[in-house]
Amino acid sequence: MNQTCQLCSKSEFHKLLSVKQANFSTIISSYDIYKCKHCGLSVMHPFPTNYDIVELYIQKNIFSTPFNNPYKKSILFPLLEPLYRKYGADNRFIAQTSLKLLNNAETLLDIGCSTGEQLKHFLTLQPHIKAVGIDIDPKAKANAENSIQNRIIIDDFIKHDFKQHFDIITLKFVIEHLLDFRSYIDKIVNLLSPNGLFFLSTPDIDSPKAKQMKAHWFSINDPSYKIGHLRWFNRKSLYYLAETYGLKVLKIINRGELLYHLDIKLQNLLQNFFGKDKTGRKFIKYYAPRIIYSIIFDALLAQKFGYGEHTYVFMTKNGN
Repeated sequence: MNQTCQLCSKSEFHKLLSVKQANFSTIISSYDIYKCKHCGLSVMHPFPTNYDIVELYIQKNIFSTPFNNPYKKSILFPLLEPLYRKYGADNRFIAQTSLKLLNNAETLLDIGCSTGEQLKHFLTLQPHIKAVGIDIDPKAKANAENSIQNRIIIDDFIKHDFKQHFDIITLKFVIEHLLDFRSYIDKIVNLLSPNGLFFLSTPDIDSPKAKQMKAHWFSINDPSYKIGHLRWFNRKSLYYLAETYGLKVLKIINRGELLYHLDIKLQNLLQNFFGKDKTGRKFIKYYAPRIIYSIIFDALLAQKFGYGEHTYVFMTKNGN
């Protein structure tokens, strides 16, 4: 691949894998993934253009469109779904950890906030925090709950003038979508208050699930859903990113599925016995046991012991 790494500016790569039937955009239907030999950042080739990004996030509204849960008719759905949203999803974990690391935070900016789920969890834990979110998707605000709509800005983060600094800035599963992530991090560091907290999360391409599933890993390609990921980090590249911007890593932890950390034979045995859900991606066929299992093993225990396919990084400005 004849290009330089956007993170370290080196030009030595090795080919990691090929995605032959990619569900990326109208123009890009296949691509290769190359990993930088110096910093560990992986990137797709050919690289998308702004046209592809506009198609995904503005024309198709892939992140603001409400999810149609196929298990809504389950008799236990009204009981289990709120429990999963509170303990199984990562919003509460991110908000709790951020506020514990910076307990006197007064202002918060959530970049790529979509319909404001992360904002809601910060406000639940710290109701007086001045929290706002920004998203480029024009439907993000319209599809948000009424209580959160006035906190969502529809605009391009790079172009928007915030006229203030923020104690906490979050970038949850956004960096892997950005054509030019350096311009985002440059602006984030400038917007961050002295001693402020910067949080980002991203899929870990060195995780056991990623290595086992390769091109079939959901965070690389999903035939039924355009995920729009164009680069993939690992811990090495995330530490490199922090060092490049003079940020100190306070906490870095993985969170996600336990299954792929088990022996392959045991994985196959368990999947043959318990099956998969209707999407074909989740372990355990039936709704109630799957949700209970996910809350315990893929969320609460995962964030305690640090296993899973997603990396969560909490950093502070200027190493303070």
